[in-house]
Amino acid sequence: MAKSTATLKSKPLDNSKPLASLSLGDMVIVTTTSPSKSTGKGSGTYPNSSLETRYKTENSLDFLPVTYQGKSGYIATGALGIAKLHTQVPKTYFIVKSNFMGSTTNDSLTIFEISDNQIVNEYSTLIFGSLISISVNGNAGLDSVTHLLRIDYYSEACGDESGMTYFTWNPQDLKLLGHLAASADPESQYGEAFYFPSDVGGAPGKVIFRAETYEIFDETTNWTRRSVEERVFTWSQGYLTPAFKSEE
Repeated sequence: MAKSTATLKSKPLDNSKPLASLSLGDMVIVTTTSPSKSTGKGSGTYPNSSLETRYKTENSLDFLPVTYQGKSGYIATGALGIAKLHTQVPKTYFIVKSNFMGSTTNDSLTIFEISDNQIVNEYSTLIFGSLISISVNGNAGLDSVTHLLRIDYYSEACGDESGMTYFTWNPQDLKLLGHLAASADPESQYGEAFYFPSDVGGAPGKVIFRAETYEIFDETTNWTRRSVEERVFTWSQGYLTPAFKSEE
């Protein structure tokens, strides 16, 4: 895909005066304190993304007030990602774009891989809630992997699901490794985790899956129960064997 651009506008109107042109990956500071209806963005710094999609709110283009290189103006919300993540590969980074539909079954992220200022790959994934963070990490001791990408989900209320999703990445090759669930309420806690080769307790060529459940039956007598489920997966040629399924 060719390099994309977006325009900083003098007013929140599509036909308003252009103030500046932004290139793919340029950063802007969103100055509103009220999150956008379509993106959930409030004050903060956000990257310019693929720039062609625009969300509509009440039959008009949805803009956000921003500053860019000292200039104040407006930019279409569809032009902004939520994160810019650097890799150890020169001139290669990710832009993450949110697609919040107001439903935990339809919300998604699009992860754009950028190399030499061009989009060379994109990957869409469903997400489990709108309170998230995403990070690029080392390969955790996995052979033939440059980075692990990790999305963390945070529960908005007691009893809501949280957890994390892992991806493996090599240039132009992003693969889902697995989604791990977690939840907590006043009477119980549940959490899933991966232990990678470089982790304490990890093993070369293995990924250990562990699920722990903690239940409270009677606090006054300290009546509790803790159970642990564990399974060892083999890591070879970029894949887990047997194949990991989140419902296991």
